[in-house]
Amino acid sequence: SHITEKITLEDISNNLYISKSHIERAFKQEYNKTPLAYCAEQKITQVASMLVTTNYSLSQIAQQMGFTDVKYMSKSFKKIKGKSPMEYKRSKLARNQIMK
Repeated sequence: SHITEKITLEDISNNLYISKSHIERAFKQEYNKTPLAYCAEQKITQVASMLVTTNYSLSQIAQQMGFTDVKYMSKSFKKIKGKSPMEYKRSKLARNQIMK
């Protein structure tokens, strides 16, 4: 529910009244990734959805998703999805055209 906000491990720690190291350890044991990596993946998944379901520009998507910089969003997107946002959008739209 807070995917568009900048969330830090300290925020999570303060909210749950649990140490940062305990949160990281427990989360990594359960999900095999850090809480912040999980949040980043969720945010990029939402960006990916917006790319193919809206006509928003990268700047608009970045702003709506709480990124302060389009370049940082694009770099994060490529790291997680393996393609730039526009490559991803083109491949998904082409695939949807084939399916029709």
